[in-house]
Amino acid sequence: MYIWVPSEKKAELFYHISSQYVMAPEGDVYKIGDARKFVGDGFVKQNDVKVSGVELKPVNTPEEAEQDSKTATASDKQALQNEIDKHTDVEKSDAYRLTSRNKREAYDTQLKLAQEVEKSNTSTIAAVKLAVWSLQQKTNDLDGAKVHVKNVKQLTESEALKVYHVAYNANDVYTPQYNYLITIRFSDHNRKLSMSVRHYSKATQDPKYLINTTNTELKISDYATDK
Repeated sequence: MYIWVPSEKKAELFYHISSQYVMAPEGDVYKIGDARKFVGDGFVKQNDVKVSGVELKPVNTPEEAEQDSKTATASDKQALQNEIDKHTDVEKSDAYRLTSRNKREAYDTQLKLAQEVEKSNTSTIAAVKLAVWSLQQKTNDLDGAKVHVKNVKQLTESEALKVYHVAYNANDVYTPQYNYLITIRFSDHNRKLSMSVRHYSKATQDPKYLINTTNTELKISDYATDK
């Protein structure tokens, strides 16, 4: 995409970097939760890299980039507000609840960034457009769904395995120290589902740091549905 560069008083062509994270440099000492650092949207100037493979077409023109460098008005932000307003329905959906923790967190992070762009009095039109696109992408990435089974009350082994993965995704909760261990089990010939969560005071599974254990009965119908 073209981005207006004020210091150069012209639009330059940039690549939008797909990842919003950087990995800790090799040799650095870090906690497990700090291995990936969130840095947000990144761009690299086309002239600074060697290009090979499929040629990408810019999503805008230099003229549009200059126009979009202006401060966004309430009208310019309406599309972004519309996307933000969908979050309640999104968070109630199976697509969100039953997807992997990483995808939920990616959506949550992008929603927060979108809200910041919408509230800011200095956001440019370009920033608003990027926020809309990014939030739509993270919404589309949510792919949680119930497992379709023959009979929820009598799961086969292969069906139970699929339900297990969905149940784990739905109940996986992140903490910076990774101080928990989730165990999900079927019993009574795959007719009952339960979850045990062990909480540790340190990022380890050493029994001496165990704080407590929480046991919960889960509803199989929350994660599976009859065909």
